[in-house]
Amino acid sequence: MRNPIVRKALEPCLRLASLLLLRASTRPFLDALLMNPWIDVPDSEVQDCCPLNQPRSQARSFHTRDSVLVAFDTSQRQSILDNLVKFVRLGIDPHYNSKIDSFAFGYHTTKCSKDSTKPEDRRYAESMIWLTSESVLPLLGPLKVLERLVQEFGVAKTLVHETMHFISAYPAHLQGFPPGSSEPFFMNDEVSEVGKAWECSVFGGRVCGTVTHPHCF
Repeated sequence: MRNPIVRKALEPCLRLASLLLLRASTRPFLDALLMNPWIDVPDSEVQDCCPLNQPRSQARSFHTRDSVLVAFDTSQRQSILDNLVKFVRLGIDPHYNSKIDSFAFGYHTTKCSKDSTKPEDRRYAESMIWLTSESVLPLLGPLKVLERLVQEFGVAKTLVHETMHFISAYPAHLQGFPPGSSEPFFMNDEVSEVGKAWECSVFGGRVCGTVTHPHCF
């Protein structure tokens, strides 16, 4: 991120996102995603239009483990996260991508590299977490204190939301699932969306914001 003004505006968001990720490493959700093998879900149990925006493929789900195992493997989970960090970068999409009821919208992209000899490097090469301009521009304006706090939280939450999509590619790769496979369900969720599942596991539901740049409409 080359613009110092944008970097300074995003620093509180990055710090908060880091704290949320540190807390996430100790929670059952991330342990279930990383450490517990995903299981196949019969087609009869998959509702129509789920997974979202994806062609129908073999649906899978991931489930929590015993709390003793979760606590025991904390250092191993953290080691996995520390290793994955080197494969991801953050960018800002200059094109607006407004969504109803969403002020801090982002997405995750991955391009596989055929040059590396290590399978994990091929899997994660050029992985990007993108924030759209509509989530960043309000931070550059004259927001009130509470408005700024809400916006910073929304951006931080989006960063972690998209990071969960990035992280989920790791166990999918280890278990031999082909790239582009449907996202897994968390437990008995009705929708297979890893980022939203993380939000629900932490906040008890999807967290939305209140401030949007006026040019987004």
